[in-house]
Amino acid sequence: MDVVMAMKFVVPLNGEIERHPFNTFDDSALMSAFLLARRVRGHIEAFCTRPAPSKAWQWLSKTVATTRQGENAPGIVPNTDKKSRKAFERIMNVSDYFSVPVNQTKPLGAKCSASFLTQPNEDFFSASVAQRGRLADVIVIGKNDPFQMAIWPNELQQALYETASPVLICPSSLPKKVGKRIMLAWNGSIASSFAATVSIEVMQAAKAVTVVHYQEKADNTPRLEDLMSYLKLHDVDAQLRLLDKPSNGLASALLRQADACRADMIIIGSTQRSRINQLFFGSIFYEVVQKAKIPVLLCRS
Repeated sequence: MDVVMAMKFVVPLNGEIERHPFNTFDDSALMSAFLLARRVRGHIEAFCTRPAPSKAWQWLSKTVATTRQGENAPGIVPNTDKKSRKAFERIMNVSDYFSVPVNQTKPLGAKCSASFLTQPNEDFFSASVAQRGRLADVIVIGKNDPFQMAIWPNELQQALYETASPVLICPSSLPKKVGKRIMLAWNGSIASSFAATVSIEVMQAAKAVTVVHYQEKADNTPRLEDLMSYLKLHDVDAQLRLLDKPSNGLASALLRQADACRADMIIIGSTQRSRINQLFFGSIFYEVVQKAKIPVLLCRS
């Protein structure tokens, strides 16, 4: 179907290569954002933070005190500009690949548009995801493989706890397709119901949607036929797969179902928690995000 809509994708960029020389999560996040935005006629807002001058000088003073005598410590400050330049180079490379101009507002009739900005942040290098992500339809963040929360603590915590926006978490491998074939994990809970409703525009733009139903609780949950009726009402012709009690873990079973339906994106719901380890560690959501080879759209109720 011809989808006429506009979605905003916020992509915080790390820009660093020295700390993680084989890091590709900036590129993966950008590729995923562009591929999905082209399907829903979206606008991509990529940004990289830099320290406010006062914070940069305070940090530099501490650095000089611990630097070997004769070493050119002030050279650290220009590296923050280098980080922004690297982030800008990355979005320019990806936008050129898709022939999408950067630093434009979304033109009428355009299939996709993009912009890039650098933003001073008083918390020094801490990405302002909370500020920019609260008015995003989707926040897109890349992850390293194997997934380690310590690499992106500030960005993920701000995205997950300081905004109500869905977060698309992308593996480091560069995707070829995102949002063309979608798997929606569903168990009738508030979280999965929220995921189904908040991502409806993304599913409308997909070529194929598969609902994988796994039942955890039967009390006060919508019927499965109600979900399928809701999707049909919104012009989403979804297929259904029933997942009986898996013997080797629910997350692994969901990922096998994603492989079986050739999904290039997973949509899954999660409940809001107060701490990031309560959201992820020990839960099926963390295991799905950790092991998935495709982007996972995490929608928190």
